[in-house]
Amino acid sequence: MMLLVSEGKCVSYIMVAGDAWKMFRLLGPFLVSCCGLEFWGEYALSRNYTTDYVYTTPFGWALILVDLVLLGVYVSNLRRTFLAERGNDLAVFYRSWGLVYGAWFLALPLTAVLAQAVLAPYVWLI
Repeated sequence: MMLLVSEGKCVSYIMVAGDAWKMFRLLGPFLVSCCGLEFWGEYALSRNYTTDYVYTTPFGWALILVDLVLLGVYVSNLRRTFLAERGNDLAVFYRSWGLVYGAWFLALPLTAVLAQAVLAPYVWLI
C-alpha cells in the first residue's frame, strides 16, 4: 500500500484492480520469504537453543537488503509524485506523511542492527 501511495494512488488518483496485482507481484515474494524465515526460526530444531535473531542470518540479511531496495523504490516514486504535485495541496501530504510511511521500511533493518549490537557479548561465545 505504501508503494502505491508513493505513486499517488489512493490520494491523487483512484486505485484500480491492476494496482493491487502490481503491488502483490512486487511485495508478494518478499512477504512470503519473511514468513518462511520466521517459520524456520520458530520451528527448526537447529534454532531451538540459539539467541540469534533470524534476520541476522545470511538469508535474513539478504531480506533486509531487499527491504532497503524497496525503500529506494518507495523514495524514488515518492519524489516523482511529489514533483508532479508540487503546486497542489497534496504536496503537503506527500512531504509529511510520505516520510512517515517511508520510516516503516527502516523498522526491519533497525531491529536487526539493534539485535546484533545490544545483545551481550558473552552470549555470542555460547
